[in-house]
Amino acid sequence: MLRELHIRDFAIIDELHLSLEPGFNILTGETGAGKSILIDAVILLLGGRADVTVVREGTTRALVEGMFLLDAGQQALLAPLLAQEGLEAETPDALWLSRELRETGRSIARVNGTVVSVALLRQIGENLVDIHGQSEHLSLLRVGEHVNLLDRFADLWELRGQVADAVRQLQAVRRELHALRQDERTRIQRQDLLRFQLQEITTAALHSDEEAELNSERIRLANAEQLAALTSTLLTLLEEGTEESPAVLDLLGKGQREMAALVRVDPSLSAKETAWLEAVYQIEDLAGFLREYLGGIEFNPRRLQQVEERLVLIHGLQRKYGGDIPEILSYATKIAAELEVLEHSDERVAALEQEAATCSETAGQLCAALSAARREAAVRLATGVEAELGDLRMAGTRFGVAFRWEPDASALPVEQAQPAEVWLTAGNAELQIAARVSGRVSDCPQCGRRLQTPGANCLRRRDGAPDVGSQDGPLPR
Repeated sequence: MLRELHIRDFAIIDELHLSLEPGFNILTGETGAGKSILIDAVILLLGGRADVTVVREGTTRALVEGMFLLDAGQQALLAPLLAQEGLEAETPDALWLSRELRETGRSIARVNGTVVSVALLRQIGENLVDIHGQSEHLSLLRVGEHVNLLDRFADLWELRGQVADAVRQLQAVRRELHALRQDERTRIQRQDLLRFQLQEITTAALHSDEEAELNSERIRLANAEQLAALTSTLLTLLEEGTEESPAVLDLLGKGQREMAALVRVDPSLSAKETAWLEAVYQIEDLAGFLREYLGGIEFNPRRLQQVEERLVLIHGLQRKYGGDIPEILSYATKIAAELEVLEHSDERVAALEQEAATCSETAGQLCAALSAARREAAVRLATGVEAELGDLRMAGTRFGVAFRWEPDASALPVEQAQPAEVWLTAGNAELQIAARVSGRVSDCPQCGRRLQTPGANCLRRRDGAPDVGSQDGPLPR
């Protein structure tokens, strides 16, 4: 349902924000108050024809925005299309549409904030709103919508969802099967390439933190002389001292003795003596670490060359297979799995063929069940519509639902074929199509009746009584 509507600089509307509540909403007003303008704005929002004359005088653009709340049926209908176009919203039950029309004639359409074509906006809008006016019933004029009307009447959305899931699964299996059956030469070339890449990565024997470790080692090796000199200087200052200055540890030891004497005079400073002792221990630990660090510094040009060659190898692999070592390892895992599939493609093909046959049979059974449910519902729908038409003094009018059966060797298997084309009407009377014309007035060759509706069919009951129906496009299957 349309929940929010925002209009700016459209016709005589400066700015309007309209909130609609669930259920039946009525807008009333005098002639010229703008009721029809609201409908025109909604038509524009749903992908209708843009006319620059609706841009309010004195402004450069008109804007119409709407927020729709989707029920489960609409979500199921629109979700595949929105996912295909990358238009999913944060919440699946909300959909935002926007249409901007500039005085230059340029029109910009958006769905959930993303710019789309007007054709796509119209395709989405057709599933959201019906606009009824004099001689205007949009859903009934869209033949592709007829099957949705029948399914809503029969409450078949759940079964339709099962059919869609089964068909998607079958299509996925067939896509994989087709990929495995591709040209043998291409498959062999792909195997050779994957083997080479996998061997190159495997031979390198990479591990995740290796690059960082090698960079650190290279820095130490390349600057070994400088590091050793600086470390030796620090150790001299800490432990040996110079002619001008005693060692730091000697000074700290002397200070420790003085601090102990101070505490004996003023015991309140005992905490400070503890702090002094901790400082001495920390400096001693630092000196021990520096001695160990100095012992680990090595002047090894050969090792430096090995490290640099290893880094060159890693950087080369990164340019080909990933930005860092974890990405390279992930790519290796991926191509190993693909290579496993290609090397055992014959077994996989046999398994997929069996799976495709099972999926095809399941999908065919579901489709047959859906078709049977539609046929049963068609009779109920026809009976109900004709009853309503009788109340409108149109008792002679007949209403039917047409079904067409098209055999196809590559389609889903069904247990029992149906008549090529049949109409189901009230009382389950079947009508066989006797003649079809397209876009012109014509006479039926069997009964001579004048067909006034372009694309109409003259139909004759099996009991011989003629009726007229219309067919303006593809029939519901």
